[in-house]
Amino acid sequence: MLRWMSAILGALAVAASAAPAGAADNPYDGSWRFSLMPYLWAPGYEGHFRFNIPPGAHGSPNVNVGPINALSLLDFAFMATGDVNKGRWGLYTDVVYADFGNGRARVKDIVGPGGNVEVPVNLGTEAGLKATVWTLAPTYAFYASGRSASQLFLGARYIDVESSLKWNFSGPLSLLPQSGKLKEGGNAWDAIGGIKGRFGFFGSHWFIHYYADVGTGDSDLTYQGIAGVGYGWSWADIELAYRYLHYEPGKERLIKNLSFYGPSLGIRFHF
Repeated sequence: MLRWMSAILGALAVAASAAPAGAADNPYDGSWRFSLMPYLWAPGYEGHFRFNIPPGAHGSPNVNVGPINALSLLDFAFMATGDVNKGRWGLYTDVVYADFGNGRARVKDIVGPGGNVEVPVNLGTEAGLKATVWTLAPTYAFYASGRSASQLFLGARYIDVESSLKWNFSGPLSLLPQSGKLKEGGNAWDAIGGIKGRFGFFGSHWFIHYYADVGTGDSDLTYQGIAGVGYGWSWADIELAYRYLHYEPGKERLIKNLSFYGPSLGIRFHF
């Protein structure tokens, strides 16, 4: 993971040193415009999961995970975002895939026929997570002036999660074997709406960028916020941000709540 960060930072440094100065083109002049930003988001995560009753058991484990340090557990990740627009209308998409290795977790309680049974001691309990999050939304630029612009959007976000659990309790329980492992998946579609854009400082390549959305659907509530700074040219931007994504699913049985958060770094290419 640290090697990936070093490689990206090196590539960005080369891009910055080679980039020509100059004002950015107007992206809302009526021509077709495209942008693509591969980026690295190193999110920590924490959540509450409820697994189905495993074979041979009489209860469902409720599991608290995190906070998890992404740099120590992230096995593989792919992240990219892109925009296409013609005039003030456009289309935005963002894709995140993250595969976290096993991290320390705690079986909070077990839901059985008689209610919840507390589990005071967990030994060697671990949980892993694979998550895909895809956002797609039409956009409209209601404000554009120089290097500053703001867009409204209304679209959808999809999340697909696979969580694994490996437990080892200090003593036998009537509802769950003393040790075992489970793997379970779930997904959710949600309608989202929000605002995104940037504020460019007059006469400077520096800008502030922002993103906020909120939505519901299969989830009771989901929301995301991104804020950061960037340095841009006509052909590319370097962007550093902090990102927070939260889910409180309703119909989805596995996820009770789930949050991802952490810094991101990327380079956005303009075509």
